[in-house]
Amino acid sequence: MKIFPNAMTVCDRDTTFPHCDISLNRNYEYRTLPEKTMDMFKKAIDVLPDENVFLKYDDDVIVDYQYVLDVVKDIESNGRLYFGDPMACMGAATGHNDARCMNGKFYGVSRPIAECFANLVEDSDIVTSLEDVFFGSTVWSKCKYLGFQYEASNESLIWHKLYQNRNKCASLAFKGDHQTCMAASGIY
Repeated sequence: MKIFPNAMTVCDRDTTFPHCDISLNRNYEYRTLPEKTMDMFKKAIDVLPDENVFLKYDDDVIVDYQYVLDVVKDIESNGRLYFGDPMACMGAATGHNDARCMNGKFYGVSRPIAECFANLVEDSDIVTSLEDVFFGSTVWSKCKYLGFQYEASNESLIWHKLYQNRNKCASLAFKGDHQTCMAASGIY
């Protein structure tokens, strides 16, 4: 499903998805998400030379459309912004105790940060299988010279795994478990 007309979908090599705008050169699994993040940013920087904002969100996330447009505008006007739901990086795993990471469900960066990451990241930077910790730690360690700012997301406009708003409930990570919404709504 193509949700935003101005968004591009990045897919693994063998994905048979009707709206695959950018295909990566290999397939990935959960434990190789840092490699996918690295490859995704490198490819996006290369094939989208005029883009100034790069957003990443999981396929089990829905974000309010107007909010996405506002986020893009904020990132564009700032020029050096790392946006998302702040979380602590794992200092012991990454070696960067001062690093800040954004939750992987939805985050965004301006082009200078995306370019820095894509151009300076190395395979040896991968010390965790958590792609959001990997991305945030690498951005902090390799790109902090850019003097970028962090901005926290409005989590009330982002639905992860479960959308429950007004009289609607939908499992965004549907795995054949129709009980999810019933349990969330108190219906059994």
